[in-house]
Amino acid sequence: MGGSTLVARGDLVEVPLAGVDGEETLPFPIFIQPNPDRDPVLFSEEGARLGETRLERLHSFGLATFFVPMDRLGAYYSFLEESLDQTLEDPSVPIEEKCKILHQVVTHAARSFLKTPPDKKRLERMLRLLDSTTRLAYRENGALRHLRRMVEGDPTLAGHSVAVSLYSLGMGLRLFPEDPTRAGELTWGAFLHDIGRVPREPGKTDPLPPGTVLDDVEGRAPDYTHTSYGADLLQRLDLPEGVVRAAGEHHERVDGTGAPRGLQGGEIHPFAQAVALANVFDHIRSSHRGFLGIFETFRILIQSFSGCFAPSMVEAFLHTFGPDGGSAP
Repeated sequence: MGGSTLVARGDLVEVPLAGVDGEETLPFPIFIQPNPDRDPVLFSEEGARLGETRLERLHSFGLATFFVPMDRLGAYYSFLEESLDQTLEDPSVPIEEKCKILHQVVTHAARSFLKTPPDKKRLERMLRLLDSTTRLAYRENGALRHLRRMVEGDPTLAGHSVAVSLYSLGMGLRLFPEDPTRAGELTWGAFLHDIGRVPREPGKTDPLPPGTVLDDVEGRAPDYTHTSYGADLLQRLDLPEGVVRAAGEHHERVDGTGAPRGLQGGEIHPFAQAVALANVFDHIRSSHRGFLGIFETFRILIQSFSGCFAPSMVEAFLHTFGPDGGSAP
């Protein structure tokens, strides 16, 4: 994730300063490191109000980050989430910092959300964060480009789901340039496409199983049961048809070579077609070969999946990585 990667020092974690309001009571202590040769020092106690004067002091030091204890990281993310839209709309916060904060909050929420099958309350919280991502992408040119650069080969269900949602949002900007609501629903479907893989028992881990997209290098038969289970789960939660079908059809291919139903062409919902392409792309990039570069990933995609995706989807996806990618036309 480049600049968005959290840095730990002992039991302290480095996080962005942007998004912290000096007038709010902070549910976590703040440690700063004004001298890179020394350990971080306590600047503000937990439960204190930082105050605008002290906040300005931090900025005057040239500090863009601070440290919180590892065990208070959840409190930090909850604090950011409550004021997230305000931060994202603040013209004084650089776009890079907005994207860094948004990516961290969404990824943190995704890890919690995808541990167990969701209920309506947890789902609504996650969808609000995805909607914040969509609004930022439509409001600020280049926002999605910054977010996409933060994607790394995360083999967990949460990391994969966030990556596919960002890739699909890029396609949504191209496919629905005047309709952020529809692009937002595509982003929901992309994030939730693998919801059928969520552990049904607490405490289970969430690595993605092999052999579901690339050749069956592990000697295991691909398992597509998560598609029907996920679609049924999302239907019970009253999500839009396109979101449900993205979960149920994201392994289908327009040439009829997909699974589990062998659908082809227009039988596959457009959302599912978009998510299928983003899904394969992220699986290739994050495969057992290591996190591949974009051009190498495209080379494998073209060689191994020729005819599997509609040209309109491929064009929209390529736009995401172009010089003006990440902006609505």
